[in-house]
Amino acid sequence: MRLIKLNTWIVRHGSVLLCVNLLLSGCGLTSGHASLDAGTKYQARGEYRAAYIEARKVLQRDSKNGNAWLLLGQASLMLGDPKDALSDLQNARTHSVPAERWAVPLGRALLVTRQYGKLLETLSPDKAFGPKVNVRVNVLRGDAYRGLKQFDQARQSYKAALTLDPKNPAALVGLAKLAAIANDPGSAGHYVQQALTAAPDNPQAWVAK
Repeated sequence: MRLIKLNTWIVRHGSVLLCVNLLLSGCGLTSGHASLDAGTKYQARGEYRAAYIEARKVLQRDSKNGNAWLLLGQASLMLGDPKDALSDLQNARTHSVPAERWAVPLGRALLVTRQYGKLLETLSPDKAFGPKVNVRVNVLRGDAYRGLKQFDQARQSYKAALTLDPKNPAALVGLAKLAAIANDPGSAGHYVQQALTAAPDNPQAWVAK
């Protein structure tokens, strides 16, 4: 008798749990997370088109999902669409994604679209970032100043990055480019060699060489 009651309870409550799960899936509350997780994994593997698709799926269910906008913007940037990336990353910023996460991809999108002044304004020195992000932000600022032909400020930004990370290849390549502009091939070669020593597979260093 007890066994029959137990089986009846399991069937009844199991059905309720199944219905709840289906309702959550229909609302995107469970599958939304799954799609975002899948998209993040695709991105980590360099499968940016798949990451883009997963982010879109999440946003179809929840257009205010800041993490999905961030993933979409990062994927768009890697797929060679910086204009869409800018819009996506601004949406991530609007929907409460911490600056620590959108600063670098947004800076890259602004750099690629040659919005140097906007980059310097958005990633101003008074913004508080962790050391790793700050290194990359300083390099982006250096690249922006170089684009504006403000070479002294560019040098200061690259050196600020190297103060935090003395072997940062992007900052070293930036200094190499400044040396080349100044017709100083000896210094340019020195910085390139340092960059290659720090990161032998870094494509920027090989291009600069």
